[in-house]
Amino acid sequence: MAVALGLTAAHSLPDEPGPSHPLATLDQTLGAIACAAVRLRHRWPVHLAVLLIPISLLSNTSGGAAMVAVFTLAVHRPFRYVAWIGGADLALVPLLYWLRPYPDLPYAGVAEFTELFNVSITGWGMFVDSKRMLMRKIRETGHRADVTCGKHHGDPLDNYSPGHQDQRPP
Repeated sequence: MAVALGLTAAHSLPDEPGPSHPLATLDQTLGAIACAAVRLRHRWPVHLAVLLIPISLLSNTSGGAAMVAVFTLAVHRPFRYVAWIGGADLALVPLLYWLRPYPDLPYAGVAEFTELFNVSITGWGMFVDSKRMLMRKIRETGHRADVTCGKHHGDPLDNYSPGHQDQRPP
């Protein structure tokens, strides 16, 4: 997803009136580095989001990578991190479109759509996180109920040896 959004932004770079060739090259280089950095999102989601949000302010092609980083942050970290970092991301959106306006689209419409998209991505990540926590809780409750009822005696494959028929689990 990050690469697709980056390529779409890179395709629109020649149509922008502002950036010169060196700035467009810098934009694409930062976008490529941001897309490569997305591989670090599971190990350092907070650091990656904090790094990519300001880079996406400078580089249109890194916007997709920043969105993936914010989504991963919402999935893997508590709400306090998501609120602060996502709030900073939302606060920078008007500045982004003030610095790099779209010539054919109204400023307010583009900024509002982007903020709505960012909130949607963050909310989706928080939904995925809550679903994962719910499934984990259901599994733990089921395991505890099995242990309490005496139905669970460990993993049935722990004592399994392939040569003995009577040791196979039912």
